[in-house]
Amino acid sequence: MKKVFWMTMAAGLVAGAGALALALPQMSVAGGQRGGTRVRISEDGTQLRLTSEGRSQTISANSMNVRVLDGVNCERLQIEPEQTLNGQRFHPSVGIDPQTGNVAVGVILQECVETQLSAVFVIDPQGSGHALYRVQVPGQRVLQDEFTTYPMRDLINIGYLGNDLLVKHGDASGSAAIMVFTPSGTPAGQYAGCVYTAIEEGRGLCPPESVAN
Repeated sequence: MKKVFWMTMAAGLVAGAGALALALPQMSVAGGQRGGTRVRISEDGTQLRLTSEGRSQTISANSMNVRVLDGVNCERLQIEPEQTLNGQRFHPSVGIDPQTGNVAVGVILQECVETQLSAVFVIDPQGSGHALYRVQVPGQRVLQDEFTTYPMRDLINIGYLGNDLLVKHGDASGSAAIMVFTPSGTPAGQYAGCVYTAIEEGRGLCPPESVAN
């Protein structure tokens, strides 16, 4: 039932550009602000400045790392069964959870042959520090731990609709899809479903239906 609900909701978002803009607001600057949480990203995308409850901290993109399954290895130009990657730069769009103040940020891990490998992380501000959680995209193989994910492609937009995280990504052909992550025992949430907003040359942007909740 939960999966059906989210597929229906996501399909409704696709029905019009206005609804999609409401769910994933486009940022005019790199970063965002909601309530007492403010995020700014440096011009080169390598650093993020997070202010929460009057305390500020700077986070580097290369401090974000994740184990990626079945992603392109840009050095060898081949699919790698498993590789641990660090962030190169932040995506300019961020999402701020309206209830918790947690911040969802996109990180570009690799870029080659017109393909980006990306991941989304959730930052939980904790005083002068923070806890970091990886948003996990499922796939054909079972994810072995909370540090592992299947990759996202070219990030387009990130935002919260209520407490649910929506991530839109695409590929070089012009295809695009929205993935939905609902609240769970971790701030990163749990994958709930995916819907295409545009299909050109392929359907590799959504996880296989067999892994959806």
